[in-house]
Amino acid sequence: MHFVQLFIFPAKLKIAGIHSYLVFAALHEPKKISCDFEGAPPVVITWRKKAGKEGDSSLLDSERIQQLGNTLYFTGVEEEDEGQYFCKGQNSFSSAESYVNVSVDGKKMLMLLFRYIHLL
Repeated sequence: MHFVQLFIFPAKLKIAGIHSYLVFAALHEPKKISCDFEGAPPVVITWRKKAGKEGDSSLLDSERIQQLGNTLYFTGVEEEDEGQYFCKGQNSFSSAESYVNVSVDGKKMLMLLFRYIHLL
């Protein structure tokens, strides 16, 4: 008699978390954004940036923006980095996607901070 061991994996991925759906980034400063998925077999995460009004997205191809695991690193944020970024988790059974909006404007950040302090 032979025994066969079966492994059953969940058919869907679970989005475990993203730091925020809106991130403010200071001009010329470093920034990192993380996106987490849970699933088995292991999940591969890919980041893309929304390109144009049609909703197309493009792979990130920049020396200033690098993906390491589930985190996207900006070595020095520029104005053209503003926009919507998608993180996609995928394994052999399923895929899921989440997004984060990056707002780049040091002046806006300072004004918001000033208004917040002024209200205190």
